[in-house]
This record gives sequence, structure tokens and C-alpha cells, in this order.
Amino acid sequence: MFALKKTIYFTGFMASGKSRIGRSIAERLHATFIDTDALIVERQGKSISEIFEEQGEAAFRKMELETIQEIAADSSPKVVALGGGTLTQAAVVSLIRKTGIIVRLWASPEVLSERIGRKDTRPLMSGLSPEERLEKVKTMLAEREERYALADFSVESTNDSEDIVISAVLRGLKFWDSRAVYVEPSGGSHYPIFIGHKLIPQISSMLAGLRLAPKDSFLVCTDTTIAKAQSRNLGMLRHEAGNCPAFKFRAGEIYKNLSSLNQLYTFMLRRRYSRKSCLLQLSGGVVGDMAGFAAATYQRGIDFVQIPTTLLSMVDSSVGGKVAVNHSEGKNMIGAFYQPKAVVCDLDVLATLPDSEYLAGLAEVVKYGVIYDEKFFAFLEQNVQKILARDSEALAHIIRRSCEIKAEVVGIDEKEQGLRAILNYGHTFGHAIENLHHYEFSHGIGVSLGMRVAARLARNLGMISPEIENRQTALLDAYGFPKTVDGVQPDAAWDAMGVDKKVEKNKRVYILPTKIGEVKKVANVEESLVKEAWKAVLPEVTA
Repeated sequence: MFALKKTIYFTGFMASGKSRIGRSIAERLHATFIDTDALIVERQGKSISEIFEEQGEAAFRKMELETIQEIAADSSPKVVALGGGTLTQAAVVSLIRKTGIIVRLWASPEVLSERIGRKDTRPLMSGLSPEERLEKVKTMLAEREERYALADFSVESTNDSEDIVISAVLRGLKFWDSRAVYVEPSGGSHYPIFIGHKLIPQISSMLAGLRLAPKDSFLVCTDTTIAKAQSRNLGMLRHEAGNCPAFKFRAGEIYKNLSSLNQLYTFMLRRRYSRKSCLLQLSGGVVGDMAGFAAATYQRGIDFVQIPTTLLSMVDSSVGGKVAVNHSEGKNMIGAFYQPKAVVCDLDVLATLPDSEYLAGLAEVVKYGVIYDEKFFAFLEQNVQKILARDSEALAHIIRRSCEIKAEVVGIDEKEQGLRAILNYGHTFGHAIENLHHYEFSHGIGVSLGMRVAARLARNLGMISPEIENRQTALLDAYGFPKTVDGVQPDAAWDAMGVDKKVEKNKRVYILPTKIGEVKKVANVEESLVKEAWKAVLPEVTA
């Protein structure tokens, strides 16, 4: 058993078992149980049917909202059974999201109708024949599905054995206890980010709770390097997903292309994967981008889950829904915005991560401090040795805060129409370095060098003081990022930047700092000034 840290809210259609299962869960977790319908009845001195008949549904929904507000104001963990229509109120959903976890209990319409018919006490089903009741159940389920889908996870309650249902709920709650961030993109989809230890061995409870696919419809995507380095986790993941197959891309950025993607499509088509299938991505950013793009396009879109194995992909590419492959003319030129159903950051997978790859991930972490959060930047300055030593507590914090920042930005601007562009800090210059090195250069290291160039350009434009540039430089130096790069000349770099996907009809856009914790878009800077800024990372002129 585990200690209950958040309030658990049970939702679902009438007769789905919210009160019965909720009360049993509360007993096992030694928590207070509240049935909102029963509480309203007690306070009003009237049955739900009488309230509906005398005051109407609108009045009852207002009572529900006031009751939830009262429950949420008390921070002590509780188990709460919500009324069948509670989540039809947006204000209730927003309030519950901030204070707890929503668990949906569900059963087939036939089972629900039969249960409801045992007692003719449901005001919305009163006086109906069995046939009429079943049709109304189906209609109401369809009407409310959008709201029920807002639950964090679902458990089937068709089985009348309480122990089976309770066991499934407890497994789900244990996994959801590791939910660290909740992403709500502006486009309307939503998904959790889990951060913790030993998550892969229990991921089946999450897959079932999100109702992602039938047990025989999962496919793990990885690459040849990760398949070897993470063989144990790969085996556990396949087992947790119904002993599903694994597809292995050839490892490396040079294989992030349509040719490799077509091999995955062929693999899936020959094995009759359908629109109800789900891809599980176990690798770094390269495979994550390819698997995500495959999910976005296979039979016009299927579900996928990001299970990143590098620090870089945990804090960057796995969050936000940007998926793509490279083209010979530029990086990530063919892609889509397509959100995962969940991101699972199992910190144990980082144990095999080489120091060079760990450092590459830290570049994106530093970026978040520069663009958005001076306090976080200061934390990185004050905890260099702990972070380099991969201290568990420090590592969990920097991953969580990085994901929080990206989630907040993506929540405002999913498709890079405005604010999200700040996430490209260092990338325009970094992508040019990758291009000139034929994508054999680490993305994270490229970004770290790109941040040096961006800060120098901002300094030359008078946007920041030398002290601000020096503060960023000192932090990058403290973590051991390279100070210079070979094989890059300003003229060639200028040309390479011209094919970056962020170029808008010959309008070159740069993300440049104004202070630590804030950046802004600057367009069409003079070519000579940009080339001058590149000297910040050239070996012969690093002053």
C-alpha cells in the first residue's frame, strides 16, 4: 500500500460503482470518503429526485459546484465519489485538476442499464421500460463521453468482484502518483508526464488506464543501440504491453529520414496494425521524432507514448508534440504537430547513458533557465556538482522543472505561432552546426554552442550587457560544454541557417536574450552582425 498524497475523485455514469468502490478504496488507504450526492441530500434534507423535481437540474449542478469547492479547499487527502454528471461543468473539472486525480469507472451500457433497473431511484431514468432505459443510457454516455475522457485514468467495473476492480484502481493510483506535470496544449488535447523510478515495470497499469489499445495492438519502436543498452527495459516494456513486437531503427541522426520511416510503415502494414493500435517509443529524440511522425500519419493517426531514454529527450523532444524526419536540404523539414498520449520518464534508464549524452541533455536544461526562469538558472548555478553526479533528487527536479516550463509554453502556443518560438533559443545556430557536420554532431552540444552565438549577437546588438553574456558563458563552462567548434566558417554558417525551417519567406528570425529568464524574437539582423557573432565559437577568435 502507499500513502495517499492527493484527493481521489471517482467519476463515471450512474451505477458504475463510484460510491461502492470509492468507499472501499478509502478504507484501504485510511482516508475520508465523501459521496457528493449523499452530502447534498443530507444538507438539503431532500432526495436527488426531489431536488430535480422541485428546483431543476441547473440548481442541482450549482449545489454540486459549491460542494466541490468546499472539498477542494480542504488540502487533506480524501476519496470522493462524484455524481454522474458532475464533469459536465467546466469549472468543476478545472478545480479538480488542481487538487487531485480523476479516476473513471466504466461498464458497458447493458450492464449499467441492468444495474440501474434494480432500483427505480434515478431521477433521469425514472419510469422507463428496460428498452427505453438502455437507449437513454447509450445516448447519455455518448453525450458525456467528452467529459468522462478528462479523467486521468479509467478502470472497467463490469466485473462485480470488488477485489478485482479495487486492485486495478490501486495499481493505477500507484503509477499516477508519479505524475509530475500535466500538459494541456492550446489545441485541446491533454496528457500527463510521469517522472520517477521503476516506472517501466508497472507501465501496463498506465496503458490500461488510458485505454490506448487492445492488448494485441501495441508496438515498441526503438533503435539498435538502445535495444542493446536497454535490453532489460525493452523486454519488460514488451511484456507489459502484451508481449508485443519491437521494431528497431538503425541508430543515428543520419537515418532519421523517410526511407527509415517507410520500413516501419511496411512492418506495421504486414502485421495488420490498425487505427486502434498504439506505438510505444523507447529511445531518444531521433526515434521519438520518427515514431511520433509515424503515429501521426499511419492510417491518418494512431496513439503513441513517449518513453525517452536520454536526458535530452526527457526535457525536450518528448514533450510538445513536434515530430519530424530530416531531409537532405534541412533538419526536421518534414513533420507534424502531434501530441503523445503520455510521456514516461523512468529515471532508471539514465544509468546507462554516456556522459556525453547526459551533457547534451543539460544544454536544453540550461536553455530553459535562460529563456524563462532566472530562479531555475540560479539553481543550475548552485548545484553544478550534484547535477553532474546525477544526484537523484537534483535530477528529478531539473527534469520536472524543464518539463513544466515547456508544458506551460506549449499550453499557450501549441503550433509555434508566437510564444513557443522562444524554445528555439540556440537552435537556429545549433542546427547550422549540425548541418555543416552532416548531422553527426550532437544536437544538445550544437544547441549549447548556438546559445553562445545567440548571446554574443544579443550583446553586439546592445540587448544584453557583457555581464549577462558572461553569466551564461560561466554556467556553460562549469558544466563542461565545448567552447569552440571546428569546421564552421561564418559564410557557410550563414548559408546553412538560410534553410532552417524557422526562416519565413526570407525573413530570418532569431531568439535572443534580453536578460536571464527572458528572450524575444528579432528579425532580419544584418548579415555582417550575425557573421560577427559566430566568432564567439570559432577556435581562432574566442575572445
